Order: sequence, then C-alpha cells, then structure tokens
Amino acid sequence: MVEPVFLLHYSRPLDGCFCAETQQSKNPTLWLANWAPEPRDIYWQNLAIPFLSLTIRKLIISLSVFVLVFFSMIPIAFVQSLANLEGLERVAPFLRPVIELKFIKSFLQGFLRGLALKIFLYILPTILMIMSKIEGHIALSTLER
Repeated sequence: MVEPVFLLHYSRPLDGCFCAETQQSKNPTLWLANWAPEPRDIYWQNLAIPFLSLTIRKLIISLSVFVLVFFSMIPIAFVQSLANLEGLERVAPFLRPVIELKFIKSFLQGFLRGLALKIFLYILPTILMIMSKIEGHIALSTLER
C-alpha cells in the first residue's frame, strides 16, 4: 500500500513552524507534519511508509540491534572456533594435510583468528546500514548516523 506524501515550501519560516508543530487532524496518525530534509538528502524509497508500519519497523529493528549488541559474543565465539585449527579440521577434514605443513600451521595460528574477527567487524557496518534502511528513515544523513 502506497501512502500519499508531499513536501511543502512556505514563503515565511514562521508558517512552516506553525505547520510542523501543530496537529493537522483529529486522528494524529492520519496526517503527520515534520521538518523535511533537503531534497537531495531524501531517501525516496522510505518516504511513503505508513505510520503503523514505521512504528512496527522501528520496534523490530530496535530489538534486533539490542540482540546484535547483547549477543555479539555468540558470532564472535563461532568465528573464533572456526579459526581454531582443531575446529577447522572438524569442519573441513579435507584440509588436514595442508594444515599440518609447518609454515601454513604457524600462519593460520598467528593470523586466522584476527582475520576472522576483522572480517566480521568489516561487514558489521553494512548490516547496520541495511537495518537502518529497513527501519524507515527518510533522510540519507539520518541513515548514516
């Protein structure tokens, strides 16, 4: 369902203040008036999201961020267990002859754990940006915060 959305430009700033700060309808969710971002800063895909859907999205994303932050040790522990040589041999037994080479073994023990953690931390901002887009922010500058 696409909701109608429009942007107004007032010739006097005081008129814009009155419109943005007053309730326009008896039903407060029917017609919402907010300060608009600059036109080049608008994320157009999120502009026509209904109020109820926006509220539900914000709740779901807030819970998801809480779970991601609170339980961030679970994916880190999983990645660290794969970075362990015994865990790697359990998951991929065909790599055992390669892992037993002295140079490869020392390289994996020294760098694999840090590399796996850095890859997880590298994709974390992308995950958070996707979650922010799903949440329904209408300005690109708000998405990046």
